[in-house]
Amino acid sequence: MSKNVFTHLEKFLLKLEEFDRQSLPLDTYRWFRYLTFEVVTDIGFGADYDMISHGELNHPFKSFLGPQIERIPLSWMPKSLREWRLAEVRTEEHARGGLQKWLEQKNQGIAGHRVDILQRLIEHGEKNPEDKLTEKELVTEIMEIMLAGGDTTASTVTYACYEITRFPEVQDKLRKALKDAIPDASAPITLEMLEAIPYLDWTVKEMLRMHPTIPSSLERVVPPKGADVAGYHLEGGTIVCMQAFTQHRQEEIFPKPEEFQPERWEHADAKMRANLLAFSSGARSCVGQNLATMQMKIHMGMILRKYRIKGHPDTTPYSMEPLDFFQGKPRAGKCLLYFEKDE
Repeated sequence: MSKNVFTHLEKFLLKLEEFDRQSLPLDTYRWFRYLTFEVVTDIGFGADYDMISHGELNHPFKSFLGPQIERIPLSWMPKSLREWRLAEVRTEEHARGGLQKWLEQKNQGIAGHRVDILQRLIEHGEKNPEDKLTEKELVTEIMEIMLAGGDTTASTVTYACYEITRFPEVQDKLRKALKDAIPDASAPITLEMLEAIPYLDWTVKEMLRMHPTIPSSLERVVPPKGADVAGYHLEGGTIVCMQAFTQHRQEEIFPKPEEFQPERWEHADAKMRANLLAFSSGARSCVGQNLATMQMKIHMGMILRKYRIKGHPDTTPYSMEPLDFFQGKPRAGKCLLYFEKDE
């Protein structure tokens, strides 16, 4: 899978070079969404929307996720709002279209040269008829890949780029670590090379601590008979929840929680590791966490090896205040930053 990530990131680096030549700021929130969506749809079912080259012209979500809807926090949305039902219908249309295209290519012998998640699901069903998924179930799998796999990673990487402009000493240390490990910027870079850089690993952990992929509450209902939790009795029917966003800011666990400090992970204790809940924990933790973490390491490693990131006057703590759309997004709906390539 890492090969797919590197392939799309190389196209993204060309886009960065284009913006740098023109001394233009890049809306990282917008373009990282294109990048991560390209990655997950490619890995998921072999699709290539080429949004990195064409931007919104080929963005499959633009037709149903309008700018006004996008700026209203999910917690404020009435359940009956028609646009959300319309969004679901159109997402299903794109997913069904992706499945049909994939099946056509498979029948023509085009899809056989590569392996993606959809192919593995179908082949597993062919070998194990009792596990075979219906067309509706396959469409649902594609929808989950489209909706859950892209924006979450993009949001965290966007905020990471913003944070290292606020804490330039972190950017200096990360770039030095990358250059020490990879002296030749033109040499091929592998995932194994990036995974061997401790400071990059600490940076990714700190990214996930400060800006978890899903900062929102995950609500649960107490069983009818009630429950005793941590010395408190909860009545049946009570809705309880917790958030990774607030848990990650417990000062007794993470000192100076509002500071971006990758070094805190160099000697992380068991309590710190147990309370890093960016992907939840246990049996119901995010199944895509390894893919997400891999993307973050590749994106941050490849970009920071060649580019220095600088802030933009319009990108401020207020504009970057996260709003709750279940997954977090900047208040301004954008994050303008400059990417300056090394000479």
